[in-house]
Amino acid sequence: MIALYGGTFDPFHNGHLRLAIDVFETLRCESVHIIPSAKPVHREHPSASPRARWDMVKLGCEGVSGLVPNNCEIERATPSYAIETIKGFRAQYPEKPIAFVLGADAYAQFDTWFEWQEILDHAHLLVIQRPEETYETDTGDYKPSQVLNQWAQSRSIKNCNDFHEKLAGLICFSQIRGLAVSATQIREKIVLKQSVAGLVSKGVERYIMNNHLYCD
Repeated sequence: MIALYGGTFDPFHNGHLRLAIDVFETLRCESVHIIPSAKPVHREHPSASPRARWDMVKLGCEGVSGLVPNNCEIERATPSYAIETIKGFRAQYPEKPIAFVLGADAYAQFDTWFEWQEILDHAHLLVIQRPEETYETDTGDYKPSQVLNQWAQSRSIKNCNDFHEKLAGLICFSQIRGLAVSATQIREKIVLKQSVAGLVSKGVERYIMNNHLYCD
């Protein structure tokens, strides 16, 4: 099995790193591909350039077994639609289960994504909580639609290791929780000239400072 973990990574921080490691270990997968988006469809345009974010992903993953930086969306001229990325990996790995990782906030909007119903034809979904979240479907900031809840009901499993039993088609709401670190917090600290040591790797910290990223 391989896992796909995409995002703006603006910047790539230790919360992203810890989550990717936890996915790698929990799913017992061969690799987790870390995929920075070039032109995110459902998020604000990143502060740093695609090249800078790609460089930070590479630096942040350096020396960590099982994590594979992947620039397929940056190299693609089209918007960063998940279905296109997943189809590309399915063509490359026709006989391996694929798990697509997304946060609970993104999952709540999943039925607004381009060709969203096709995604489970090619991959499983691993839905991750933020540290402060719970999976309540009727309360909180991230409320999936009734259509999405009904669609997911027959596809949901409790043990994500069941992903190994088939190539695609299942949804698991994982108990994996990331660290309470946010890219917004890091960018704000940099503007205020505060230290980000411990929030990003030393290589990423040096890259940010040397390239004067997020200074204003």
